[in-house]
Amino acid sequence: MSRISIILPVYNGERFLEECVQSVLAQTETDFELLIGDDGSSDHSRAILTAFDDPRVTVVLNPKNLGLFGNLNSLMARASSPLVHFLCQDDALEPRCLADDVAYFASQPQVVMGICAVHEIDDQSKVVGEWPTGDGPGVFDSDLSLQKFVYEGCIAGNLSTVCVRKWALDAAGPFDTSFEVAGDYDMWVRVCRHGSVSDRHDKLIRLRQHKGRLSEAAFSGVKFARENRRILNQILPLLPQAIQAKARRFTWWSQNVFDTNHFVRCLLAGKFAEARALFQVMGFRYLVPGLAVWLITVNNRLYRPKPTFYRP
Repeated sequence: MSRISIILPVYNGERFLEECVQSVLAQTETDFELLIGDDGSSDHSRAILTAFDDPRVTVVLNPKNLGLFGNLNSLMARASSPLVHFLCQDDALEPRCLADDVAYFASQPQVVMGICAVHEIDDQSKVVGEWPTGDGPGVFDSDLSLQKFVYEGCIAGNLSTVCVRKWALDAAGPFDTSFEVAGDYDMWVRVCRHGSVSDRHDKLIRLRQHKGRLSEAAFSGVKFARENRRILNQILPLLPQAIQAKARRFTWWSQNVFDTNHFVRCLLAGKFAEARALFQVMGFRYLVPGLAVWLITVNNRLYRPKPTFYRP
């Protein structure tokens, strides 16, 4: 059994795929397994993957397209290590990433999920930014993590930043394949119910910013709006009773203004079909008051609601 499994879902990722895989093979921690699932790519991804000759690399060629979250489920079922680090095909690991994962989880038995910080790179692999970090790692118990998932959204930010104990993934169950874009958000919410979540602050990932990302695809904003609302409706009843009403008001305000801003931007950009789809997600019940609040607060610049955390 390896110390850690890396799960890499691939679909038409030829542009950055070799750099991504090489970043895993160059790790200072050498006791790992790399599980790669090609989900029916029509580019040269399969040729790139099958050219790697390393016993630690397993390439699964899916006979049919499973979608991102179906592909992840297939790979998770094959993972045999006590830790699982997720990785996207456009990104790369810093050389010490896996060694730090192994050492960190060994020192923090209560943590089931760790989120690292990143260096942002462009399509030429040049560092163009980084995620801000604090003074030290923050560990949040299950109840506090759920509250953060309400007030801050998908706090992982990106699939590549996440390392999880395998038993916690098994306990949480598979990714929900009814989600198109927010299945990771839904999964992390379920994982955090089995232990603490850590904001580790260490910059262990090179996260690529480019136009081909899933979040840049047409109608992705509409899908995120629909699926984020679905997830929030699932989380809110799980919060402590003392803050549920305030949390609902917070999410009503913040989510409506966020989605309304996207609606207005679609109209201004002439993306009328996308704006129409977003209207169908929100309806008059949310869009009309959302527009009013968006105008009065200038897109939350004049006023932004503050989260109310419950700490017994």
